[in-house]
Amino acid sequence: PNVKRGDATLDGAFDPADPAAFRAITDTCAALAAKDCSAAGCAPLGKLVQTGTVICALQEFEDWHVATHGVSATTLGAGSAVFYDRLLWFRSNTVPAAFPTRNWGELIGVIDGEVRYIVVTGLMTMDMRAPNGIKEDVLPVLDAVVGEADKPAAAAEVFHTARVWVWYATNGALLSGMVTGLAIAFPVAFCTLIFATHNVLIAAFAILTIAMIVSSVLGAAALEGWGLGVAESIAAVIVVGFSVDYTIHLGHMYDHAGRHEGWESREERARYAILKMGSTVFAGAVTTMGSGSFMFACQLTFFTKMAFLICVTIAFSLLYSLIFFMPLLYLAGPSGTSGHITHFAPKFFTRGDTE
Repeated sequence: PNVKRGDATLDGAFDPADPAAFRAITDTCAALAAKDCSAAGCAPLGKLVQTGTVICALQEFEDWHVATHGVSATTLGAGSAVFYDRLLWFRSNTVPAAFPTRNWGELIGVIDGEVRYIVVTGLMTMDMRAPNGIKEDVLPVLDAVVGEADKPAAAAEVFHTARVWVWYATNGALLSGMVTGLAIAFPVAFCTLIFATHNVLIAAFAILTIAMIVSSVLGAAALEGWGLGVAESIAAVIVVGFSVDYTIHLGHMYDHAGRHEGWESREERARYAILKMGSTVFAGAVTTMGSGSFMFACQLTFFTKMAFLICVTIAFSLLYSLIFFMPLLYLAGPSGTSGHITHFAPKFFTRGDTE
């Protein structure tokens, strides 16, 4: 993190002793505390920040100055050495009233003995772990606070920052990566299925089944109240791999029944695939779900989410492979040599039939 951080450029005109700048900062504190927010991320309080969490250094300095010296700090005038001496004393010898465990060190920024910036903080009502769909409606509300702030020449540089917006950008990149990952994973899975089953029609039915499994898993996560966060974005691509297993085994057995066992009709092939691979698929589902279920005992949310995703993915994979994929093959699957890759590129593929 200490590599290529860049150089901070500070506004040389910044002067909190200037009455206009002083009032602009304290007014922004009040605006932040009072800002209404109708976005879903601000519910149920309907406020941008939680009540009593705004820390305003200059407002508390003003209250201290009036109580100690009997006059407002703004009467000292712009560039006043007395103002800065008293502000530095206040910074070193007092703490925020609402948060006595904190100090003014990071909120009244002193560089080389000079006050160069003032930080106003508040705890947002929005959950930092909320998905981007929630955060994107809250961000304009916070932008409005900055946009509406008075910006006199002595306090012209105003911006907001928070760790939550770093995650906002990260989540956006992860969502983009998820879409890209799915766009890569499905074609790769389709090619793998063709290679395993040697039949385009079986592969097409299998990829349809996999798409239904992935959709069902993400739908189950949505019913749990999850959004598309970090774990979900990663898991959405992983789910494709989990979903391929059972369909590829059953599809391969369906093709094997015709090419090597002499079964021609789709009904005979489907029956053969179920009898040869059904118990294996079921046993695999039980063992995988059993191993994944141990993570439900973990305390970290990431691991409990992964346990849920693994178990739900396996459950849907078993359900769709046996109750959707196999009946689909039974009713509309290829019979004889229909759909076999040798029909599309006979010069490059051979059936591999035994005489």
